[in-house]
Amino acid sequence: MLLIGTAGFGLSRFGPQVGSAPVSPAGQSTSAAPTTPAVVDTAPATPVDAAQLLELFRAKLPVGLELSEPFKKDRVPDRPGWPSTSLVAAYTVRNGVGTGSVGIEISHTAPDLAPDGATGSASCVQPTCTTTPQPGGGNLTVRQGAGAVDGRQIWSATLEGPDGTVVWVGADNIPGPGTGRTAIYPNAPLLTAAELSALALDPAWQRVAGGLPSP
Repeated sequence: MLLIGTAGFGLSRFGPQVGSAPVSPAGQSTSAAPTTPAVVDTAPATPVDAAQLLELFRAKLPVGLELSEPFKKDRVPDRPGWPSTSLVAAYTVRNGVGTGSVGIEISHTAPDLAPDGATGSASCVQPTCTTTPQPGGGNLTVRQGAGAVDGRQIWSATLEGPDGTVVWVGADNIPGPGTGRTAIYPNAPLLTAAELSALALDPAWQRVAGGLPSP
């Protein structure tokens, strides 16, 4: 189920489910995120599988979080051409204010090849979604989904590169894998839109994507 930016970790994005600086949910806004400055790359060796990606992702998350119930997956393509492969890493997250999930998916597709059900920048509708062109091509799409009947909120930042690289980083208020919980947490995602954007723009993920098989 590789629908970039369409579902939370806890519901259906990765099967079992899997937020970030300590921020009061009441202080979070559904307004568009500002342009995020470039991130300095301090990544260790480039991950080659989901287990290594999980460790790198943990190192990139803001401090002040309690991480548990990790989830990782190396995804094999279900049909030729799209996507070639992707790596997935996610955690259940707590910060003393609330609980939720945070995760990342990195994939590489053939340039200009739009998969069935894709929801990239073309489907971005304001005010809860913004798309910002990036230097060198591609777009950063930030979504702050809220208002579902059951109270779920799924926020994400998706970086789509002109070479077919897609980096999806998301946070939600849905119970993570291994929690044994099914009810939605009564708080907003623990990562802000700006933090999700900064994570998606981290240059470490481009090296990870570069190590995936070509489509």
